[in-house]
Amino acid sequence: MTGTLGRRATAEALGTAALAAVVVGSGIQAAGLSRDVGVQLLANSLATVLGLGVLITLFGPVSGAHFNPVVTLPLLVHAPAPLKEVGAYVGAQTAGAIVTTGRAFTDTFAGIAPSPVAASSLFNCGVSGQRRSSCRASPRASRPGSSPPPRRSPRSARS
Repeated sequence: MTGTLGRRATAEALGTAALAAVVVGSGIQAAGLSRDVGVQLLANSLATVLGLGVLITLFGPVSGAHFNPVVTLPLLVHAPAPLKEVGAYVGAQTAGAIVTTGRAFTDTFAGIAPSPVAASSLFNCGVSGQRRSSCRASPRASRPGSSPPPRRSPRSARS
């Protein structure tokens, strides 16, 4: 671990924020991937493992890449670390996690980020290119005063 305490605490805040973004974001997207909870958990855990590996590689040399107060607090007992350092790490980790999860929460419920339902509709209807009976109408068609796009029958498409 190199650098000043401020640099190390900043690395912990950024690393924790990025890890929370990976975990929460992959969870939101995994919910739209499949209705099978096992597939959702597998997708979320694979994204988390890969993201954590990248973050440890990036921030490990700077701060030790704890990214979690539960990992940092035992340093007080098992590898006596100064209380000032542990406090800075825990504060930075907590702030990074709160900022990221708060942003994901507000973006999802404000309609900025895709919700699991929107992600599911996109995956099942838009990306696969197949028409399914479970596909919902486009957002434009559901606005008041607008009508859904005309449907072509197979016969009219040939002529």
